[in-house]
Parts: sequence; structure tokens; C-alpha cells
Amino acid sequence: MPPKVEQPVRLRRKQIGSSVPLTDVEVADGAFLELVDRGANAGAVEMLKKGQQINVADDRGETAVHKATRRGDVAFVAELLRYGAVADYADVDGITPVMIAVQYGLGGLVGEFVKKGADLFAATKDGSTLLHIAAYSGHEDTLRALLQIDGMDSLIETKDAHGRSPLQVASFRASKDACAILVSAGADFAARDVRGNDCATLAGRSGRRKSKDFFETLSTVQTAHASQARDTAGAM
Repeated sequence: MPPKVEQPVRLRRKQIGSSVPLTDVEVADGAFLELVDRGANAGAVEMLKKGQQINVADDRGETAVHKATRRGDVAFVAELLRYGAVADYADVDGITPVMIAVQYGLGGLVGEFVKKGADLFAATKDGSTLLHIAAYSGHEDTLRALLQIDGMDSLIETKDAHGRSPLQVASFRASKDACAILVSAGADFAARDVRGNDCATLAGRSGRRKSKDFFETLSTVQTAHASQARDTAGAM
């Protein structure tokens, strides 16, 4: 097994618009990342064996782990981590590899990052948490798996930069079943975003009839229960 020696991530300079040529090290870093991006795993490993630093990032802040995750290559991500790759590095938009895994519904990779202690409560620069990302992508199995993680319920009402909770995002992006998963976990279906839209309105505007009907039914039941409670209290 290769030695695991975590190192700081070395960020590659932007080449476009720069009058300073890239150094040999920067060229090598770029070649390594390109190999990973193309899925040329054997070539990338050969560079590592010859001394290539593993914790390097391109000018967008994407590391080899980001790139291998986007390809869904569970085995190679695990190999990179064994070589000492940083599992939790955020790119310039605040996106970490586990966020990419959630975006693509790659449960095996999400599990790998959980085992490596990835920060599951981080947010991107636009305030999106893992729950927002799973809701936007509509991956029901991923939503269920995330909500089983201790403490994940603390993110259920977190607002992104648009003032929307994961459920509000799901209302116009995901299926009725995805919305139901979040409601079952305690998400507030009556809450409104910064523009005053509730989940039923967001679902209706995006043409998600089943979701709209689902939210309207929940609202009707909630109103009926509230009315019944008032009547009961008044009769005492």
C-alpha cells in the first residue's frame, strides 16, 4: 500500500492572461490532473510513483479527487485517498468532492467520503448544503441516506443564497416522492422563500402538478387540524 502523507493543496496558476510562463512543476501538475480527468488512471499513478504531488488543484480549485469523483470512479477515488489525497478540499465555488458525489447520486462515493470523515455540513459559496444539492438533483436514495446521518436534520431548514430551504428547492426541481422524504424528516412545507413563494406555488410554477397537489393537500389537512383544535379549545 502506498504511504499516506497528507500535504497542503498546491493551486495551479491561471495560464490564460498571464505573461509568466508556467514552471515545470506547474506543467507537471496540469498533466497529472488531465490524466485523472481523462480516466487515464494508470498514467496518473505512474506519475505519483515518480514523485508527483497528489494534492494539487487546477485554477478552478479542482483536485484529482474532484475529477475522479465526477467520473464516478469509486475505486480510483479510494486509491487517491490511500495515497494521501485531501478528501475535503473546496474549489473556488466552495464545492467539495462529496458534494459532487451527491449531485450525481453516487452513493458508493458518498459512503467513501463519509468513512474518510468528510465535512457533511459545509456549504458552497451560494449557501447550498448537501441537502440542497440532493434536492436540486432529485436523488431520492441519496436524500434518504443523508437524512439518516446524525445531525443532518439540523440542515433541513437551512437557507441558500436565494433564501430557499432544501424542500423549497425540491418543490420545483425534484419529484413528489423526494418532497415527501423531506416533509417526513420535518421540513416545513408552509415556509416561504424571500419572494413569498411557498412550496405549492414553486411546484406549480415549474409544472410539477403532483408536487403541487401534494403540498396543497398537506396545507388543507393542516388547516383542518388547526380549526379542529380551536373548536376543541373553545368548547372547554
